[in-house]
Amino acid sequence: MDPNADVGTTASATVPVLPVPLRVGVAGAQTGDAYEQHAAEVHGFLVRTVRDGDVAADLLADAFTKLLVEERGGRWPDHPRAWLYRVASNLAISRGRRLQAAARVDRALQARHQDRESASPDAEVLRRERRGDLDRALSLLGADARAALLLAAQGFDGATIAVTIGRTEAATRTLMCRSRMRLRDELREEHR
Repeated sequence: MDPNADVGTTASATVPVLPVPLRVGVAGAQTGDAYEQHAAEVHGFLVRTVRDGDVAADLLADAFTKLLVEERGGRWPDHPRAWLYRVASNLAISRGRRLQAAARVDRALQARHQDRESASPDAEVLRRERRGDLDRALSLLGADARAALLLAAQGFDGATIAVTIGRTEAATRTLMCRSRMRLRDELREEHR
């Protein structure tokens, strides 16, 4: 392979351009050799994995950058080909997870926006009134009881709530039970 060539090819895809320092052997001679030997097949693997040539090229560059860091740190892998496949695979998986998380957040934000747009003015007024009633009823509870109920509403377990408010678990369960009953009674009184 010509060390000054800008692009290597395989039957399935074009391999991205190797940075000049690696091509001419200025930095990372072993990494440059590994690039020549394995870049085309690892790139093909990444193209099939992420189904996007540009993203595959970016991930390939990241994998070889990591290999160069390993070489410079004196930690050359025993099996560079296997190491590259492992790193490339991990990079592709991490990218997929980030994309999935971003998609979940996007869907949640869109749903919230649609709910606000589709809610009638009457439904919004009722929601605000209920929220105000709940806030007034919560304000009638003691600080520990209010904190315990709010923590429970956020999904914390009894042991965590007990530690947070400085009580035993049994005392916290009793406090929460009584607080819920009082809160329910206060809300019923406000709606009569």
